[in-house]
Amino acid sequence: MKKFLGVILFAAICFVLFLIPSQMVSAITSTPIYRFYSPRTQEHFFTYNPAERDQLLNRGWGNYEGVSWYAPCNGDDVYRLYNPVSDDHFYTRNWSEYFTLSTHRGWIPESVAFYSDTGQRIPVYRLYNPSLQTGSHHYTTSIHEVNVLTSQRGWHYEGIAWYASSLTGQTTDEIKTLGVQFINQETAGAPMGCEAASALEALHYKGHAGEYNLSSFLKTMPIAVNGNPYEGFGGTPYTVVTGIYQSIFPSAFVPWITRFGSAKDISGSNLNVILSQVAANNPVVTWVTLDYQRPRWNQYDWGKGIDNAHVVTVDGYSNSAVHVVDPENGAYWVSKSKFSEAYEHMKFAVVIQ
Repeated sequence: MKKFLGVILFAAICFVLFLIPSQMVSAITSTPIYRFYSPRTQEHFFTYNPAERDQLLNRGWGNYEGVSWYAPCNGDDVYRLYNPVSDDHFYTRNWSEYFTLSTHRGWIPESVAFYSDTGQRIPVYRLYNPSLQTGSHHYTTSIHEVNVLTSQRGWHYEGIAWYASSLTGQTTDEIKTLGVQFINQETAGAPMGCEAASALEALHYKGHAGEYNLSSFLKTMPIAVNGNPYEGFGGTPYTVVTGIYQSIFPSAFVPWITRFGSAKDISGSNLNVILSQVAANNPVVTWVTLDYQRPRWNQYDWGKGIDNAHVVTVDGYSNSAVHVVDPENGAYWVSKSKFSEAYEHMKFAVVIQ
């Protein structure tokens, strides 16, 4: 994870807020604190920094859980530390704790993370789980979450860590990502295996086909002897074959995937339908063009096909962009307009439920 930029950037963001005309200043005195969760380390991570948030989203680092609370633009310091051995972060308002961990316990100090409200308006509770090696501390404004974790999950309540200024604010941010894990089609020696890799990414996210890696999963894919992608995969995913359309379309893709989990063909749907499925925590495998370029059409025995077609998994969205997990290029954001243009050529989409 990129090192924290420190209190200067936090102050700069708050300063920009106060450059807004004076009649609006009283309404904008806080900044959102974004929350992530990593299933790998079981850590909840918090940041005020939109650039750091976007970097983590682009890397596919865990699950983005939205705005946790709003911090004041000034107040009592809340410090952040990083442990490179356990790949874990820790937050504290206690200077002595911050100093001890950074000088005697191997933690790297990352300066002031954000501020605690001196008016003590909204308590942020601290919990500790002695059975966890990483992510053993958690911070939340929800007393319900505290009760569930302490009564059912083995967490210990450690009191109020600091205070938030509010639970609502002025942000219009509507980012959601599911955290589908990237599977590289190239590592399985399958330069034409984007359909299988995207399917397995989505299946794994939904808890299916866990015993399969891409190499073993590819062996289950139906092959169309006549090269018709409506009936199975044309040719082989392991090498480029001239004159054969190397893909599989939803009509054959869905029966294959339903052997491992629930899959539904929503081809013909517009982008809003796809994103509504993501909002319901269902990744969607979609057929687009490689690098979202203009399509290169070609005529085959079974019909017309796009020679530069590609398949990716949609697992997130914001107000203006779509988050995809691309088995060739990794996880990234692409504008809604650019994605829609590439998707509209075939309008093939399959939701994994």
